[in-house]
Amino acid sequence: MSWYQKSYQDVLEEFGVKPENGLGYSRVNDRLATFGSNVLAHSKKETILDIFARQFKSPLIYILILAAGFVISLGQTTDAIVILAVIILNSAIGTVQEGRARNSLERLKSLTRHKVLVRRDGEESFHLA
Repeated sequence: MSWYQKSYQDVLEEFGVKPENGLGYSRVNDRLATFGSNVLAHSKKETILDIFARQFKSPLIYILILAAGFVISLGQTTDAIVILAVIILNSAIGTVQEGRARNSLERLKSLTRHKVLVRRDGEESFHLA
């Protein structure tokens, strides 16, 4: 059974913790040394080229590329160049927009601090996470 499926009483019992006392500082330090901080891992940051390449992973883009190939086979290279130019322009615009959105999200994340109420050795205190 996973942790999220257990009742809080079962979790407290398994860790030998009483709700009125919370974890002791020594147990907290032991757990930090053993398991590390309780934070989400940061995902690998994508490069601009990764974002640009992902813009081409769309059924509509595949159809337009096939249309450009078909138009070239008919001898209409100018029309094919226009179609390919539109695909590239669309991908460039999508890359810029996604890059700006990611930068905004990273700035917002850096502005937020989480304040957590914890109970250690029977005393409640706030910690920044």
